[in-house]
Amino acid sequence: MTRPAAKALTPEQAALVVDPFLQRYRTALLAADGDGLVACFGHPGIVVTDESVLTVATEDETRTAYTRVAEHYLRQGMVDARPQIEKLESNSRLVITADVAWTYVGEEARVLATELVRYVLRLQLDGPRIHAVIARTE
Repeated sequence: MTRPAAKALTPEQAALVVDPFLQRYRTALLAADGDGLVACFGHPGIVVTDESVLTVATEDETRTAYTRVAEHYLRQGMVDARPQIEKLESNSRLVITADVAWTYVGEEARVLATELVRYVLRLQLDGPRIHAVIARTE
């Protein structure tokens, strides 16, 4: 006898999972908290941009790479990072694709940069983990 396949999350259920996750990621980014950033990523992982493809196999690689990213934005004067979910898709019971626009903000609400990404998240017992980051353009 086969067991029926578990259903994908509804968009509302996916939002209930992804929204708090992005806030946790935001908090770690603003603090350049290496351990907090590592807790947001699963391994192995991959980052795909027009310029390169980077595999991230270990927690140490994630800590180094994403702490550098956070420190870069902090040196640019970042005081806030605002994620805006543009699209969520529950691909299966445990996999969610999230298109997110990040706005990095400096003093006096000056926009420093906007970054468009697509995350492939895999749900785990302790919450979602990013396994793929794909750069997007409008």
